Amino acid sequence: MISRAVEDLADIAEFDPAAEAPVQYAFDRAFERNSDGLVEALLDARDIAGTYLAETLWALAPDFLDYGDVARALLAIDRDESGGQFARIISRNFRQRAIGELHAGPHLKGGEHRSHVHSARMFSTQPHSVRFAYP
Repeated sequence: MISRAVEDLADIAEFDPAAEAPVQYAFDRAFERNSDGLVEALLDARDIAGTYLAETLWALAPDFLDYGDVARALLAIDRDESGGQFARIISRNFRQRAIGELHAGPHLKGGEHRSHVHSARMFSTQPHSVRFAYP
């Protein structure tokens, strides 16, 4: 329905409004050429994303949940469901958001009332011992 170039441009448009018009034009053209096919593709995408999200949430352990865990689980579901058909797209979206790059430290007992949420110490750019590897 759409080319890989348009797919890549759509990722750029998320962060660069100047790319929005060409993406919209490409989707408008795809709709003009095959409206039923585009609608079917969007419905399939909705169903796949919903299934992957539900399966991912069921696969996650609630203790010390990390966004890298979500990424790994989602990619595992993609491998199980489709042989990794969407791994490139999923991985690229995690990379663009640095998901799996930063990790929270351990919860410290007794520090519940002294939040560091607005502290510069909240994030670390130092490598973590367990890093998420994208395919």
